[in-house]
Amino acid sequence: MSFTRLVASILAIVALQACDDGETTTAPGPDASTTPSSTLTPWSSGSGTGSVPTYDKSCRFGADTVFEVASNGASDDALMLAPDGAGATLTLSVSDGTLTVLDATVALDRGLADKSWRNGSGTATWSSGMGTVVDGAICFPDRLSAGVATQGEFTLVMRSADGSYHSVSGGFSLTAAQVLVGAAETITASAVDIDLR
Repeated sequence: MSFTRLVASILAIVALQACDDGETTTAPGPDASTTPSSTLTPWSSGSGTGSVPTYDKSCRFGADTVFEVASNGASDDALMLAPDGAGATLTLSVSDGTLTVLDATVALDRGLADKSWRNGSGTATWSSGMGTVVDGAICFPDRLSAGVATQGEFTLVMRSADGSYHSVSGGFSLTAAQVLVGAAETITASAVDIDLR
């Protein structure tokens, strides 16, 4: 085969590959729902979760569909955890930089003292729906200590009006000034970055 024919053959192969109509992958948009990932604790109606949630182990639940939104890299979200007897109230507001993609107020029971809360109930709206919170948890790697920065994660399971279940999980980092254990509020973070994945 001559050099010219060899070059022509290579160019033809490259052109065919460039015109391939194969499937393309795009990043999920703000309303994306996916099937639960293997890192989530499976959740189903009637069974809930069996163990006390712990940080980085069993604090993220996967229902029928999972609502996810990547962090926009800005501290434009809010999280407050206020103790209430044997439990706490969790208030969340998460923005994508333009719109609020998750807004929830949830009552929780104590799990591990100053480390986790569980059995969430309340209400939530997210960018693709609204519903009743039927389960949820928030967890920290160590017992909360006033003035000590920490990581945290949470999860909510929400039931829509049509009876379907959706879960959302998030991770966040708190500064020392946002952790107020022993005060009226355990955590007040009006400027925090929450990643809903």
